[in-house]
Amino acid sequence: VCFPMQLVKLMEKSGGNMEPELRQSIFQALVLLRNRSQLDPVVLINLCFHLFRCQDKTLRTLVFNHIIVDVKNVNKMASNIRLNKAIQNLVYEMLEDPSPMAAKKSLQVMIELYKRRIWTDERTVNVIASACFSTQEKARNMVIAIHFFLGIDEQIDLLLEEEEEDMTKQKIKNVGEKGKNLEEIQKKRKVSRNHSRRTRARKRKEEKIDKALKKAQRLKNGTAEAKRIAAPRFPAIELINDPQGFAERLFKKLKSSTESFDVRLSMMNLISRVLGFHKLLLLPYFSFLQRYLQPHQRSVTNVLAFLIQASHDLVPSEEVEPIIKLIANNFVTDRSGPEVMAVGLNAIRELVVRIPLLTSGDGMQDLVNDLIQYRRYRRDKSVVMAARGLLNFIRETNPTILARKERGKFHDATAKPLEYGQVKVLDGVEGAELLKNEAENNPEENSDEEGKEDDTKMEDASGEPVGDSTAETARVDKVRILTEKDFRRIRKLKEKQEQEKRNPRARRKRARGAGVIQNALMKNMNVSTEDLEEGTSEEEEIEDYLSASDGDNDNDDERQTNDGVVNPHDLEGHVKRQRRELADRLRSVYAGREGAHRLSNKRLGGTNNL
Repeated sequence: VCFPMQLVKLMEKSGGNMEPELRQSIFQALVLLRNRSQLDPVVLINLCFHLFRCQDKTLRTLVFNHIIVDVKNVNKMASNIRLNKAIQNLVYEMLEDPSPMAAKKSLQVMIELYKRRIWTDERTVNVIASACFSTQEKARNMVIAIHFFLGIDEQIDLLLEEEEEDMTKQKIKNVGEKGKNLEEIQKKRKVSRNHSRRTRARKRKEEKIDKALKKAQRLKNGTAEAKRIAAPRFPAIELINDPQGFAERLFKKLKSSTESFDVRLSMMNLISRVLGFHKLLLLPYFSFLQRYLQPHQRSVTNVLAFLIQASHDLVPSEEVEPIIKLIANNFVTDRSGPEVMAVGLNAIRELVVRIPLLTSGDGMQDLVNDLIQYRRYRRDKSVVMAARGLLNFIRETNPTILARKERGKFHDATAKPLEYGQVKVLDGVEGAELLKNEAENNPEENSDEEGKEDDTKMEDASGEPVGDSTAETARVDKVRILTEKDFRRIRKLKEKQEQEKRNPRARRKRARGAGVIQNALMKNMNVSTEDLEEGTSEEEEIEDYLSASDGDNDNDDERQTNDGVVNPHDLEGHVKRQRRELADRLRSVYAGREGAHRLSNKRLGGTNNL
């Protein structure tokens, strides 16, 4: 038996009885042998998992860091599938270890490797998901696994930003001797080979340059680590094999749980995320949440957020109508405070947004008409804003349940929510008509594009253009192939249209801007060329309007969705800054006077004051 294996057997047999300093020294010696390729990585990692049972926090930290670094280095240049499977089997076995500390550390190893995007397969996610049903002795593993699904995506985003910054600092063209360009060195070397002598010093120098060139080419083509960062990423909740069974088991554990209220809130949050993301049905879960819908309940805004997260268009409206009425009776009443009323109105609005069919239920017409009357509430602005938000959404989706005077000037009389299970089928690109409307409102900038469209129209044998009907010419996507720029523009126009629906001032501004453009174009038809060279005020007004309407961010494509996550603070709405008490104001006054006595003996001003 070789010397490294003797040390491994010694640690396996007597590691728990050694002195901490001796145990750490032997482990560091094994790590050194592993770095010199004198020890198989699987053997050492197997020993590392057994050392998690030792009651030595410093050693456990060393072992944890070594496992992460070693697995990362093994997969740095290319993914080693054989070695990963062997190490994964060790981790999965340790999760069932009778020692709670060993099982906890093994779970943390898997989470850290997933966070660094080394193990991102479904098997890893489902093993972590199984830890959500740990026994009472390993309750800490359950909490760690639940928090993994709730916050791992945000942690990965932060880690990827740091890694991308590190990669951008590497200059591929300057990875050579004294910062010289490797490509220029290679060209000079080809010329010098024909006229110089092959000495040993020159040979060593060329070998060094070849090594640097290979490294630069590897960085240029992209290493496994660079590809790992650029690879598409899926949410961990999406990789669960049986989300319906997972939600049912976790809900069963929640009903019989004796954990603290914070842990039970985390369980509710995870169940809501799974139900909303996969659009699952777990009807007893909604009745379970009703017991917590009281204004005096602790973290009631979180419970309302979980209720909204679990709601989607496939949930029967009959199951949610009692909950909406319960929220209205408990929160939106005259005996409640303004903050409570705003939370209740915002929660009802979010539920109606996710299940529009709720507005067609029995008794909902009277309830909605009562709730929108709070837009005239004068005691608090947050209540007014919440009621107006509910009114604007009803005007868009189902204005017929409102009184005639409440429907608004720009409402669509034919708008009606889809029936249960009904899906809106599109016959083209959604929002393509917005490009046509923009081209009609701004024909000067789009004249070149329209000329290109005319060139691309196909003609038949008789010379007549094909597809020249009114229905086809009205849609841009039936005339030409839309580019990526067109899709970005459609996305921005749709967002702008949604903003105009929510903001009446923006709608009036848009109409006023369209009138300005139309009047200016009519006037420009009669002006002379001299006036055009000088420029008119109408043209400047058009440019100002278009520049204001074009103030969109170029980073909209990089915006990531939050997978239906509801922030509880958003339900609170507009929070007015409260007036501070006298003690707080005096405390700030005294804090501002600190150090004033040091300047009391100093004379300020000029010499005339002496």
